[in-house]
Amino acid sequence: MTITNQALIDQALGQLGIVESSDAASATDSADAMTYLNQMMAEWKVSGKDLDFFAQDDLTDTCPIPAWAEHAVMSNLAR
Repeated sequence: MTITNQALIDQALGQLGIVESSDAASATDSADAMTYLNQMMAEWKVSGKDLDFFAQDDLTDTCPIPAWAEHAVMSNLAR
């Protein structure tokens, strides 16, 4: 399974109750969450949890993480 950056962010913000399950996050919320995603993944890499992620700047791109890690990344993004 592959997921776009926007879908990952929407699901994470949905877990937080910021967006409804059928809605998309606002542009501001999406941009903020993308920044946090990039920071979180950089921190994981430094701490030895390298998922071959590289910094993202396009919400419509496929998120470069393994399918098996999608839920973990989404859940941690929602913290």
